[in-house]
Amino acid sequence: MKIVKITLVLCSLCFATSAIAQDKEAKTKKKFSRIDTNKDNAIDIAEITTFYKDKTNKKGEKIDAELLFLGLDADANNSITLQEFGQKVNWKAAKEKRKANKK
Repeated sequence: MKIVKITLVLCSLCFATSAIAQDKEAKTKKKFSRIDTNKDNAIDIAEITTFYKDKTNKKGEKIDAELLFLGLDADANNSITLQEFGQKVNWKAAKEKRKANKK
């Protein structure tokens, strides 16, 4: 009986985790689609700048769209794919890229 209960709990946890991951993926796709205004399946600097123009972060600070773009453009090809958009922002690399671009 104990094994059945443990199995049920584990299955429930797996189902919940899967549902959360699918929800996050759906939200990411929806936001990507809103930013990708020309619908070319890539976000360029102009699109991300326009989208975040008047937006602030949780602290109420203006979002630095250029830095965000640099942190998401992992392959440095000046566009962000859905896969890149779904990853964590690499703030360290973004700051280094910005510094190198200013030279």
